[in-house]
Amino acid sequence: MTTLHIVTGDKGNVGKSAWCMAMIEYYRHHERSLELVDADRDSQTLSKVYESAFPIMLSDDIAYAPLADSIYEIAYAEAKKRSQGGDVLVDLPAGGEKFINNWIDDCGITERAEEDKITIVKWWVSDSDSRSIQLFEKDVERYPTIQYVFLKNMGRSSPPQWSSFDGNEVIKALVKQGRISIFELPGIPSAILDELRVANAKLSDVLKDEKYKQFGLSKGMRVRGWVTNTGHLIDAAMPININKKRKARKKRVSASQIKGSATENTEIESTEAPVADQVTASATA
Repeated sequence: MTTLHIVTGDKGNVGKSAWCMAMIEYYRHHERSLELVDADRDSQTLSKVYESAFPIMLSDDIAYAPLADSIYEIAYAEAKKRSQGGDVLVDLPAGGEKFINNWIDDCGITERAEEDKITIVKWWVSDSDSRSIQLFEKDVERYPTIQYVFLKNMGRSSPPQWSSFDGNEVIKALVKQGRISIFELPGIPSAILDELRVANAKLSDVLKDEKYKQFGLSKGMRVRGWVTNTGHLIDAAMPININKKRKARKKRVSASQIKGSATENTEIESTEAPVADQVTASATA
């Protein structure tokens, strides 16, 4: 099943693009395909850094409205691949909720997604802004089939700023109902990410700089630590866990190999590695 990740929060400068970069690195690490859609025409962070990112413009002008359809076309193409298709990541601009929701409603995207077996996840990045939180509550109520992950960006806020949110009875009820999950997004100095963007550098470029010659020791340590911590967060939050997908694929291959071997010989005698080891080797190759 393909997952359509929509990174939002409606407010600007809260860390949406930074979270996109973390997810991109996570998928790269797990060798999983992730198609990128850059809908933030103001910053164009993904388009500048990742050549494969597909830029689109969201607008309430009916003449430009169909441009958003390319989001679903990409997701649909991935979902229909015979082999395991990839997922899709959309980086929304500030104020992008209005446009993306109009698109969802106009095209009946939630209904289509269920038919096409595409999971929609909204990652809501917030710095504790009350208006953004109110929009989040309304959005969850509006789309019962969309999965929501609320990210408290601790790099743009402090614990005391979240006291009202943590005591919000509506939010508590949504968590109890399993409608949303909440995680703290670890902080990283914004200057580091800004410098990477200016240099059109990816997080993976820093990780490959093992001797810290290009980016320096401080940036290298900070980025490595942040990537590790965000990776743990995604492991816990991912509605469709990448690791589970890979394990399921291994089990299917292993079962088919064993069945095929059993029909040829009741006793498997071979100088080759055991089936399980063969499967593991092919999956990591």
